[in-house]
Amino acid sequence: ILFFLSSYVPLCFIISFFMSYQVYIQNALSKISSPNDIPQLNHLYKLIQCNLYNASDSRVSLATLVICAEVALRIGGLNVAKSALSLYDLEQRRYSGPGVGAPCEVKNQFAVRALIAKGQLISHLSKDFKGQSLVNGVLEAVSYVQRALDLAVSNPRYPFLVYNSSVAFFWVSRPLQVDDHRRHLLSAATAFLDALGTVAHALPNNATEWRAKLGIVAALAAMDAGGPKLEEATRILTRSLELATAAGDKALVLEIARLQVHAGYVTAA
Repeated sequence: ILFFLSSYVPLCFIISFFMSYQVYIQNALSKISSPNDIPQLNHLYKLIQCNLYNASDSRVSLATLVICAEVALRIGGLNVAKSALSLYDLEQRRYSGPGVGAPCEVKNQFAVRALIAKGQLISHLSKDFKGQSLVNGVLEAVSYVQRALDLAVSNPRYPFLVYNSSVAFFWVSRPLQVDDHRRHLLSAATAFLDALGTVAHALPNNATEWRAKLGIVAALAAMDAGGPKLEEATRILTRSLELATAAGDKALVLEIARLQVHAGYVTAA
């Protein structure tokens, strides 16, 4: 029967008839793990597009679009990631709007994850830029991840997304984690560090080691900014040393101690 039907109707309608379309797509996406799977990713994304362009009631969810974008980013399918996130924005408008009785703005975990994915996409697309174009690209990526942080912090159920957004920040900001560029990251780095502190009690082992490592990023940014920010660097390093000690990471403790000596030398100079 399936063979007969496939000769006359699109595959997306056949799947919708025989099983939950969303379950099929999400299960198939969960099996994608390497760049070799990009053809399968492209196939699944075409099914998603088919559903959204033709369905009226049983539409693929916003969550499925975000998951598709995340999978695409992991394996280097940037075209699919970009298109899926654009489609997410279009679909989200169905759930939000002005006026009494309008649908509510979507602020669930997938809204947070979509913002993180957008930041990661911009990071990928700008990685080969040079000079000010690179700075602008990285800061745009950071801005999306910081918006994700703000949304995650506003919901007490999302400490794990606060953590995830901080990890995303670390990676998308890497091109600017060099001398004479770190200062651009100071505001964002301290925001992520402070946010992690507010949810640490809900994270495994209070995320002490990770908070210490992120503290290094923030401290180096403050040192790069110089001037009155040097005192902030000293404060951050002191707290980071406490966290590294609590985590029992001797190598990290030594690294932070060396930075403290350097910060003291710079301040004295």
